[in-house]
Amino acid sequence: MGSIVNRPYKMKPHGFDYSDERYKALFANFGQCSLKAQVIEYQLYVIITATRYLGAENFNVTVFRQTIDADRRTMGRLITELKAKIEVPDNLQERLEKALDDRNYLIHRFFMSKELKMGEVGNIPEMNVEVISIGQNFEVVIRELDQVMEKLQKIAELPFARVEEDAKNIFKLGTS
Repeated sequence: MGSIVNRPYKMKPHGFDYSDERYKALFANFGQCSLKAQVIEYQLYVIITATRYLGAENFNVTVFRQTIDADRRTMGRLITELKAKIEVPDNLQERLEKALDDRNYLIHRFFMSKELKMGEVGNIPEMNVEVISIGQNFEVVIRELDQVMEKLQKIAELPFARVEEDAKNIFKLGTS
C-alpha cells in the first residue's frame, strides 16, 4: 500500500552535508534573497501606513511604528493596497508583480521544484544562479520603493496643502 502523501522529494534539512561549500553558498544566497523579499514587504508597509498620515497634524512616530510592526498582510495584499493609495508607474507595478511571483516561488516551491535529493549536488550551481538572479530583481524593486519613500518623506514633513506640485501629482489619495 502506498503512502497517502505523495513525496516526490527526499529532502530532510538535517540530512544535508552542511560542510559542503556548495550547500553553504546556496543556503546563504537563499537566506539573503528571502531577506530582500522581507525588505520589500516592510517598505510596502511603511509606504501604505505613511499615506494614512499625509498632512496629519497629530502624527505620532511611536504609533506609526507600532502600526507597521503589527501589520501582517501578505505581499500580494500590500501591492493591491499600494495601487489603491498611490499612482504606481507601470514599470514599478510590473516589477512588484514579478517580485511577488518570485517571492512565492522562492518560499513555497523553489526547493521542491528542483526535486533536490540528499547527496545530489549537481544542480546546486544552477540553483545558486537562479536565487542570485531573483535577489538582483528584488534589489531593483527595493531601490524604486526607496525613491517612493523619499517622496513620501517630503510630503509627510509638510502640511498637505503645501506639498510641492510635482510630488503631489505622483500620489493619489486612497479611500482608506
